[in-house]
Amino acid sequence: QIDQILDAMWEQHVQQGECIIRQGDDGDHFYVIDKGTYEVYVADSNGQTEKIGDYNQAGSFGELALMYNQPRSATVIATSAGILWIMGRETFRKLVLKHAFRKRQMYENFLRGLDILQSLNDYERSKIADALIPIDYYQNDVIIKQGDEGDHMFFIEDGQCDIYRNEKFYKRLNEGQYFGELALLNHEPRSATVIAASFKVRVASLEVQSFERLLGPCMDLIHRNTSKYIK
Repeated sequence: QIDQILDAMWEQHVQQGECIIRQGDDGDHFYVIDKGTYEVYVADSNGQTEKIGDYNQAGSFGELALMYNQPRSATVIATSAGILWIMGRETFRKLVLKHAFRKRQMYENFLRGLDILQSLNDYERSKIADALIPIDYYQNDVIIKQGDEGDHMFFIEDGQCDIYRNEKFYKRLNEGQYFGELALLNHEPRSATVIAASFKVRVASLEVQSFERLLGPCMDLIHRNTSKYIK
């Protein structure tokens, strides 16, 4: 499948200031970044434009319009000269869409039910859904260990987890709750150990770069929530 995708893509050089996709246009291509920096803007119904994200030498965009057969939901502008690899609509739908759509739909529904992510718009939520990686643990597996370096946060999809601080039981977490964000927020070692309490636990993992890039609109609420249990 990867060979088929590579064979179907072509290279395009872009210039600084070039508009790659424009909100409201029909979408016919998917873009993978090889080189360059890019900014993402969304305009509201009043015509007010807001920057909602950026890409630095890596990432992909343009898939939403192809997945949902809708106009472009954002504008992407190159902020430096760069190189993109492009895939046409038909190839994208044939080779990529089925798996990606299934994963995104599942995680979008899951994320929509999380209180801390209520401030996200659909575009922001979809990017988090793409960045999540499912991991399975089994009873008594250590998911994170107090004192270790933190590079991921976790959302519990299924099962229960127990939190221990200084080897003493502190709290049980259930489906829809999250953990591991404190080390990412404060750039400090893990403040607790988290162990799988159910026979099987499935978590959705979000690595630190995606956490910092994608959860900006939720940071105030995350800080407020963490301040409660820091006390």
